[in-house]
Amino acid sequence: MSETKNLKLFKHDEPLETNENKFDIDLTLNQNWDKIDKFADTVDDKVTKLQEQNTKLEEKIKKDRENMINLEVEGQSIHIEDSSDLEGKLEVLGNVEQDVREGYNLLENTLTDKTVNGITVKINKDKSITLNGTATSNTSLDITGNFAITEQSIFSGMCDGYGYNKMLIQIQGSDYNVNIPNSTPQVLQPKDNVKVRIYIYAGTSITNAMIKPQINKGTVAKPYEQYGVSPSPEYPSEIRAVGDKGSVEIKKTTANYYNVKSYVGSNPPLVDKDDWITLTGNNTETSAKYLNYFTENLNLNIGKNYWIVAEIKNVSGKGTFHVTSRDVGREDGQFFGNPIQIAEIKKGDKVIFQKTAMASANFGLRTFISLSQGESCNITFRISVLETEPNKSNWKYVPYKKE
Repeated sequence: MSETKNLKLFKHDEPLETNENKFDIDLTLNQNWDKIDKFADTVDDKVTKLQEQNTKLEEKIKKDRENMINLEVEGQSIHIEDSSDLEGKLEVLGNVEQDVREGYNLLENTLTDKTVNGITVKINKDKSITLNGTATSNTSLDITGNFAITEQSIFSGMCDGYGYNKMLIQIQGSDYNVNIPNSTPQVLQPKDNVKVRIYIYAGTSITNAMIKPQINKGTVAKPYEQYGVSPSPEYPSEIRAVGDKGSVEIKKTTANYYNVKSYVGSNPPLVDKDDWITLTGNNTETSAKYLNYFTENLNLNIGKNYWIVAEIKNVSGKGTFHVTSRDVGREDGQFFGNPIQIAEIKKGDKVIFQKTAMASANFGLRTFISLSQGESCNITFRISVLETEPNKSNWKYVPYKKE
């Protein structure tokens, strides 16, 4: 007599022809069947557990695939939705890159590093201008020599916080004088032999004021770039690789500082579950009409740069679109806005501009449409106020979240 190795089933060692022992049905058959049946139960349990594990694994693989990213970004941040429970490795890959300028800035900055009448001038690598000091007398700093504005254009890049009787950008020529007191872009008409200068009044104290002087054709200010097409023989551009001569930084930046739900006032305009705001109006009066959306204070960090993004879902009509946290003549907001003509905005646009938070936070964010007599408009949009520069090609809206 013997047993099998795994299930310990009883077995006869002698052939039945020579086996004189009485055949034991219970030992030989019944007990063996019971052992097989018991083993089958354990197999079923293991199969069930494996099926459950396989289902979980398939769900995880599906989620990983849905959240898998293969993006190309250039010095910008990327957003991975719902990635906290994903396992894996983040690899930073990339090709060589080269800074490129289109050459739409018509203003060639010829100002150099110097100190004049107590004002220290620093010309930065991108030809922006940083000013510090207290003017001991009225001071004129020429940014350009004489040049021609050949068609309707727009100046942008003046800083906020100074203004009339303190510091201005002046664009001057024969019978031509344009004063620009703040960051609001100024449309310019064609004119020969004009010159751009910074004019600082005696006694004005300046701390790290940055001016990014730019004139581009048309009536919409483009993002700042320095003068000259690059790369070109006159303006070469270094070729770099990812992480070359430095490091690759991976940073979590999820904060949107704009809380659309913090509306101030009664009868708020329509806001849907995805934070889209709709402003609609028609001005039949002789004076200007304003369609407002006020929110609570942003409380941004003073002196820090932020990016304001206005996503446009739908738009029609005429008027002027404003996003601002500081009214002209007031000293209690965080930044001036960039007014944009409704007629120049289209569905799907992402209007982006950068601002430096100024000296206080006692004025909330005001988004509004100004309508002249006879104008009407309908616009649906949503706002983001971000710490990091957004990537238009890989834009992902993040609702308000206080970190």
